[in-house]
Amino acid sequence: MKGKRILVVEDDAVYAMWIADLLADEGAEVVGPAGNLGIARELIRRGVDGAVLDIQIGAEFIWPVAIDIRQRGIPL
Repeated sequence: MKGKRILVVEDDAVYAMWIADLLADEGAEVVGPAGNLGIARELIRRGVDGAVLDIQIGAEFIWPVAIDIRQRGIPL
């Protein structure tokens, strides 16, 4: 993962920090964490190499963001 930009989409701060720490320990550049779908989409537009997604962010499901990511060929 060294040098890869990995997006974290998670609305629980404790989980977001835990995931970010795990990724950073593996050498990834953590993008986010994004706590809502709008921020997630903006960060995707800026460029990422992969993503870790929570299924539900607040009252919204992640599917629209997941579709955007997959259409760009980015691994989840």
